Amino acid sequence: MKNYVSANEATFGPQEYKNFPGALDAFFEKQCPQMGGSLSRGALVQSIYSMVCRFFPETTHLKPGQMPWVVVDKAEKASYGKSMKQTALVPVVIDLVGVDDIAQRKQGKSLKEMKIDSIARICQSVDKQNGCITQAELAILL
Repeated sequence: MKNYVSANEATFGPQEYKNFPGALDAFFEKQCPQMGGSLSRGALVQSIYSMVCRFFPETTHLKPGQMPWVVVDKAEKASYGKSMKQTALVPVVIDLVGVDDIAQRKQGKSLKEMKIDSIARICQSVDKQNGCITQAELAILL
């Protein structure tokens, strides 16, 4: 018994797979056939796709002076010998340049004061986004 496929389904159905998840599923099916059936691949593809969307946000939504950054999740527990590979991470958007920074500098605010305010702004912003930023990261950013 042969399944009937409508002309619309035959024409437009393949278009649903012309995207990143479809390409990833095809890659796993071809390169990793031992991985299992379409249900296992589908769950893995969906997990990877949601991670890609979280860690690589669309930059069209960023304002001037903002940048994406990955920090340690605020809920993560520290322990001796724990590596970064074993640590939960969270993507955040950091305001490197605040809305008033240029005007304040123009009015004579010192660079030292500006950096202190920037550090406070960044730390508060990361905290609100459930992240935790280190001094080393702040030094790299500023």
